[in-house]
Amino acid sequence: MKKFTTLLFLIVVTVCSFAQSASKNISKKWSLHELEEFGDKFALAENQKNDWITFTADNKYTGTLSSEAIEGTWSEKGGKIYLSKGAASVFKINWIKVITLESNSLVITYQSEDLIKTTLYYIPAE
Repeated sequence: MKKFTTLLFLIVVTVCSFAQSASKNISKKWSLHELEEFGDKFALAENQKNDWITFTADNKYTGTLSSEAIEGTWSEKGGKIYLSKGAASVFKINWIKVITLESNSLVITYQSEDLIKTTLYYIPAE
């Protein structure tokens, strides 16, 4: 029983530590570096070269996609980051989600109104 309790405690501590680092890692400004559609990666188009996204500690995000405004809220649950699109977003999407998050890279996927899935590769802004 003591081993089980110790193991359970270690699992809880590990999950909590990961959750804190996920929230800490995402709270910054990110610059769009590359994008992928239909399995092919592409260089950024002229209207995407200045695209960015910023996540704040108060669980909000703002940015641009193809030079159009996007905003919403984010939350962390069980070490995963969830995004909700805000009503004031100009860029129209069906859904958006974080795929991977590390201190030096962020990968987000979204589906456009035309049902095209696009993956965005971000790096920390300088």
